[in-house]
Amino acid sequence: MAAHAGLPSRIQGTRIQVAQVLDLVAAGKSFRDITTDYFAGLNEDDIRSCLEFARENGALRRPARRPRPRPESPGGCWP
Repeated sequence: MAAHAGLPSRIQGTRIQVAQVLDLVAAGKSFRDITTDYFAGLNEDDIRSCLEFARENGALRRPARRPRPRPESPGGCWP
C-alpha cells in the first residue's frame, strides 16, 4: 500500500488518514504498537510510506531555529 494525495490524504486501499499515522509516530508509538493496537490492517511498509509521503510533501521539516538573544540585551529581549 502507499499513501496518496487528496484531502485528507489516506493510505491507499484504506480509510486511514496519513495524519492519524503520523500523529501516532510523533507521539512515540512504535511501528509494532501502531500495527497491533491501532490499525491492525497496516504493516510497517505502510507506516514508512506515510513518513515518505510526509517528507515529500514538506510535512517533515526541521523547525526554524530561533535567533540567539544579543548579549547587550538584558533578559534576551531585543530593543
